[in-house]
Amino acid sequence: MKRKILLLAASVMLSTGLSAQFQIGLKGGYALGATQSSIGYSYDGDQVTTLYGTYGEGIPFGVEFRYLLGDNFGLQLDATYLLGSEITNFELLTAGFEQSTVTKTTQFRIAPAMVFKSDLGIYSRFGAIIPLSGKTVATSKDANGGGAGVPSEINIEAKGKFGLGYVGALGYELTMGNVGIFGELEYIGLSIKRSSTEITKYDIGGVDLLGNLTDEQKNTTYEDVTTFGGTTGQASSSAYNSIGVNIGVRFNIGD
Repeated sequence: MKRKILLLAASVMLSTGLSAQFQIGLKGGYALGATQSSIGYSYDGDQVTTLYGTYGEGIPFGVEFRYLLGDNFGLQLDATYLLGSEITNFELLTAGFEQSTVTKTTQFRIAPAMVFKSDLGIYSRFGAIIPLSGKTVATSKDANGGGAGVPSEINIEAKGKFGLGYVGALGYELTMGNVGIFGELEYIGLSIKRSSTEITKYDIGGVDLLGNLTDEQKNTTYEDVTTFGGTTGQASSSAYNSIGVNIGVRFNIGD
């Protein structure tokens, strides 16, 4: 009985190995914010306008590793880097009192997923997305931040706690020998809770005053539970949802 089980396992492994195929792909694209939420407001002296968006908008590019276990199913691991677009969080547009805050995100993430493909070149991909590193930098400018007519510019770098999201894609691949050219529509659903912030630039009237701040003034950590008068900030989550288009090329490494 044990021998039959070993023979059966060997047969399955052999048949899987004969049909398995390894692919490496390079891709890039552009992602728009999806499932947007309120991220700030704009005031022109007369009306207040709510600003909507997410921090997942921008240019993603990276590499993918795909292992096909047959003609119609496989496993894939993406490693991508996001160069985020500039997102406006605050605007004060009254004459002589101009203020603004814009943010920009950079993020490295991986996405393990299952791949389902048809004989017509159409495929779908479903899995998780896991940010491994990244930051969101907010730049605040105030025409009178240092007093009347004295401008200020402050940069605050925010980092997040561990986050887990989901990703789905629908694409088409045109295969020519061992090379495939593809395009895909991709949706990412991701929310990240703030972990810490650090003031990295503090200029008043063109003078760098960052060195005048204490570590406690420059750095803040965030928790779900805080105490009145404590040094930690109240934690909040930000959306990094996106929907975008990727194009790229895949190479078959072996059969």
